Amino acid sequence: MVRVSHETSYHSRIHFVLTYRILRAELLLMTIGIGALCEGRGSIVLAADKRVQLRDGRFRIDDCQKIFDLPHGFFGVTAASPDSQRLILEICMRLSRLPKHRLGLPSIERIIRQAQKHVGRPRRLGLDMQLMVTGFVGSYSFLCLVQDGNPLDVDLSPGHFVIGSGAELAVAAREIMWIKRQQTEKMSCQRTVFHVHESVRIARNMKEDIGPPANYVVVQPSGTLEISPECGLLANWSQRFVDDSSPL
Repeated sequence: MVRVSHETSYHSRIHFVLTYRILRAELLLMTIGIGALCEGRGSIVLAADKRVQLRDGRFRIDDCQKIFDLPHGFFGVTAASPDSQRLILEICMRLSRLPKHRLGLPSIERIIRQAQKHVGRPRRLGLDMQLMVTGFVGSYSFLCLVQDGNPLDVDLSPGHFVIGSGAELAVAAREIMWIKRQQTEKMSCQRTVFHVHESVRIARNMKEDIGPPANYVVVQPSGTLEISPECGLLANWSQRFVDDSSPL
């Protein structure tokens, strides 16, 4: 998980953007990202892989964090595309200027829409944004999906979003989360972590370009918890609950 500097200089941001523009045509952005509400919307589970590589295979990084720690206890999950990275920085800068006493769902949604509009202009090429923003306003959970120039999707049933630059990967994860496991926001935190873990594992088995998963992040009003995907308990659950995870 990456903590984004709330005081990132203008020149640093420009350098970041230009670097990604240079690599934009060469990046192979196969990725997977999941955000899922659970515990009756009392917890949020986040997951993403960590790989970025060039199309010709000359360059690969397996430690590219795609889960970002934002101001006011919010988090972002990106698909690592240049537009997504620019957007997460813009959201971070705008959130950092929002006084805590003005924090609310309307202000959060307005900031995301304004940042999306700012990153999207001037624009000659199509947008390539895949991003989730999530957190708590008081005890109320917020989960938002940003895709390209489309209107924001906020907390749509069944309470989880999947992003991925390979369409078949997102489909695979949805088939696990929704069709096989029938994941809903009412399920327990441990059961949701297991479903997310299984979805990432299935996606990696489908495509070699998917990197190793980062630590899963559980967000709650009281704080956050990180769970290693190499956790022995998850491996045990994968063997025990092949068809039915209801005991969790």
